[in-house]
Amino acid sequence: MKSSSFQNPLIQVGIVILAVIIGWLYYSQTTATGYENPPPKGITDPAFMKFKNIRFDFGTLKEGSFANLKTYGEYPIRPDGSGRGDIFSDY
Repeated sequence: MKSSSFQNPLIQVGIVILAVIIGWLYYSQTTATGYENPPPKGITDPAFMKFKNIRFDFGTLKEGSFANLKTYGEYPIRPDGSGRGDIFSDY
């Protein structure tokens, strides 16, 4: 009788240890080591240097049909009395 009361917890601990080992082996083998993100090349990369001197001309937005655009409603938007002023604040 004494050996069966000792074996029962021993078998349970063995099953748990075996499950942890099998789980570790499974998940350590399923990670794709070849698909990690490459490190950033930095601002000295020639592909990045093409954009160093880029300039945008926003003067086009001040003339023509863009000049006739109107803002409807309030700007900036202010919530009415039914809502909270700051949605991220505590209650």
